[in-house]
Amino acid sequence: MTRAQFVEWTCVEALKRLVAATPAQISRFFHAVSLDEAGAWCEKHRGKTVQAVALTCADGQIVRGLYGLTSVVDRLDSFPDPPAGLRVLNPFDPLVHDRGSRRTPRIFGFEQRMEIWVPPEKRRYGYYVLPIMEGNRFTGRVDTNLERSEGALRVLGLWWEQGVGRSSARIARLRRELEKLARFAGAEHVAGL
Repeated sequence: MTRAQFVEWTCVEALKRLVAATPAQISRFFHAVSLDEAGAWCEKHRGKTVQAVALTCADGQIVRGLYGLTSVVDRLDSFPDPPAGLRVLNPFDPLVHDRGSRRTPRIFGFEQRMEIWVPPEKRRYGYYVLPIMEGNRFTGRVDTNLERSEGALRVLGLWWEQGVGRSSARIARLRRELEKLARFAGAEHVAGL
């Protein structure tokens, strides 16, 4: 594979996952191409397989200077609405992947900080915190730990975003999601919720 083919593949695959992104965000997605390479790729394909797009953020601000794949942008109106139910995301999900760019806080109004490398006494939330999403809104975060000897996925902490209530129905939906995660991880039950 040539460098040009590699840059092509990397930029296309990053944009497939990000939907709309700046050249810097495309560059940082895999940390495999430079900002100059991503920017040149966007300009080379602009008006062909790539389009300039604008995005309305959680605070109502419109952000320009983003690019999207024409094949995706042309189908946006036919995309289904996000699932209304509660779901727990991996902290490496593309929605929260690029924390350095402030992409997630800007678009969704949600600050996700990976604290794996932060000393325990300096952590705000926890070691491996999972974002909680309902519909198209981040509503909270949960810190869990797999305790294999006990067969449990233990909830170490749960934080709801401002204005999100801790209702019994919401807790039940979270429990169902964590039970799915527990089964996937080989645990028998959820503890501490």
